[in-house]
Amino acid sequence: FKLYLSHMSSRKPVANNKRKRSNSNPNPDAMVVIKKRKTDKAPKERKTLKPKVHVPEEPENEALAREAELKMAKKQKRREQRQEKNTKLFGGWENIQYSNKDKMAAFLTMNICKALNKDMTAEEIAEIPNVITSDIFAPVPPNPDSEFGFDLEYLPTALQQMVPDLANKEVEHPNASPMILILSSSALRTIEVSKALFDIGNHVRVMTLFSKHKKLEEQSKEVQKKSFRIAVATPARAMQLIENKSLSLDKCSLVLFDLHKDIKKFHLLDIGDTRKACSELVWKCLKTPAQEDKLKLGFY
Repeated sequence: FKLYLSHMSSRKPVANNKRKRSNSNPNPDAMVVIKKRKTDKAPKERKTLKPKVHVPEEPENEALAREAELKMAKKQKRREQRQEKNTKLFGGWENIQYSNKDKMAAFLTMNICKALNKDMTAEEIAEIPNVITSDIFAPVPPNPDSEFGFDLEYLPTALQQMVPDLANKEVEHPNASPMILILSSSALRTIEVSKALFDIGNHVRVMTLFSKHKKLEEQSKEVQKKSFRIAVATPARAMQLIENKSLSLDKCSLVLFDLHKDIKKFHLLDIGDTRKACSELVWKCLKTPAQEDKLKLGFY
């Protein structure tokens, strides 16, 4: 045993790579080798992103691009020819309000022929100029402060001049039968026109009628319950309510066509759907009371 102890004490300490010096039990005499981090490899360089340059796409075929340009040129030429023809006939759509009743009648006759030509016989088409006469038109008084036509600010004054009993509180008015029906090209335009008519008075109720976000059944019930003197409607919804017998034209004395041009320079009688709806409304519902001198037509 003594020999073993002397042999063990004479041995040199051996380095242990796996064992590290611990703080809890430090041994200063022990030889400890700490592994170094591998720093031989160089750090990776970060990739710099190049800014993307927008390169416009070239047409796959130059012939297709040339063909598209020719189509656009033909469209523009047809549009200019149509405008020249309209200017020769009526002096331009912008001045249709200032023109005489014969031109206004011819203007509406032409649009009815365009819209209902396929649905009408030759006899009915020949009858249109006799039905749509200049006697049924009422020229809207022009705005003295405007050089180009009519502003919505002047519309309340013009309506009161054309229908004197409009703002009269003593006149009793039944439900579902307006004194004035204004036909506009879109739902947004009906809202604009109705806002402009608030200046007439609180007792003059204005009803907006359009199909966007409103069902026909709900609106027909609403129309029958309320009394209103002015109705601003799109032609299709007005036609539906009249056919549904929810809206009556017995007390109506003026039907006004709103020829305001939108962003695309189209008005009520330029768009195919609204032109057809207006033509059907005139042909089916308005021509008889107009010939009997119960109501007048006008352009605004």
